[in-house]
Amino acid sequence: MHARLITTHVKLENLEELSDVYRDAILPETRKNRGYIAAYLMADRESGKVASLTFWETEEDLRQDLVYIQRQIRKVLDLLTGPPVVEIYEVNVADPEP
Repeated sequence: MHARLITTHVKLENLEELSDVYRDAILPETRKNRGYIAAYLMADRESGKVASLTFWETEEDLRQDLVYIQRQIRKVLDLLTGPPVVEIYEVNVADPEP
């Protein structure tokens, strides 16, 4: 299993709008991609830092999704205060297993 972590900062007044776009526009499309397992959007309401964490069956599945995710990030660029940072990880331990 592999994970993609995207971190950035959002304008505090736009945090709810970002959550709405993630839930209503980004996630439905992401679920259609091969190898998708799960997604989480997390936020620090004091600093405006947000993180999107998605899980994928294989690294190939995750990497095929990278072009797609760039299009999705464009949907929220106006809400952000800094550039998104994308990191990719292999998941070594998961509890519970997805």
